[in-house]
Amino acid sequence: ESFIYLYQEQNISKASEKLYISQQGLSRQIQALESELGVILFNRSNSGVEPTNVCKLLYSHYKRMYDEY
Repeated sequence: ESFIYLYQEQNISKASEKLYISQQGLSRQIQALESELGVILFNRSNSGVEPTNVCKLLYSHYKRMYDEY
């Protein structure tokens, strides 16, 4: 869910508000997912986050799983 919201918002602050968690909590969840998968999902900057190519490929798969759940 965190991955999906961050992908859609492309902003940690906005995504964390929608998820009712802290920005640090969301960052830790995404870092844990990146570590588990062994890839970088988002390029981070002061203006927000930008999904990597791998992230874009995974989004449709995760979104479909989330919607079916």
